[in-house]
Amino acid sequence: MITKPALDDLKEINQIARQAHDLHVAWRPDIYVTFETPLATDYYRELLHNDGILVFKENGRIIGYITFSFFERNNAVMRYKKFLHIEQIAVDEKSRNRGVGSKLMTYVIDYAKNLGCTDMMLTVNEANIKAQKFYEKLGMSVENVRLSMTL
Repeated sequence: MITKPALDDLKEINQIARQAHDLHVAWRPDIYVTFETPLATDYYRELLHNDGILVFKENGRIIGYITFSFFERNNAVMRYKKFLHIEQIAVDEKSRNRGVGSKLMTYVIDYAKNLGCTDMMLTVNEANIKAQKFYEKLGMSVENVRLSMTL
């Protein structure tokens, strides 16, 4: 079941967030540090207030979550766009490869379409090949390549 979480669900969500965060630490230790609770309380409260988080519950237990936001681009040199921005999606490691992530994404995409969104975007770590393939299965493709360097 996909639903909005309660304020007291943060601890359970952070257990899943930690699993995903630890992967990011392994891929980019130059950026990420190990942290017990990657989803900060203030940020979580903001997500709840803005309806920017949903969870997937199974047998009363949270096994996945997705965070997202919306923004618009409307200027003289670009066509109007209303974007769904996927910020985070994570599924408990014991529940992966069972369609939970696909169901969360599909639910949020349908929600965004009903709000008039024209496009969806997200960023994925280049080392996260599994996630890239997952997003491609959903119909996404690489639009931009972001370059960076340490100074």
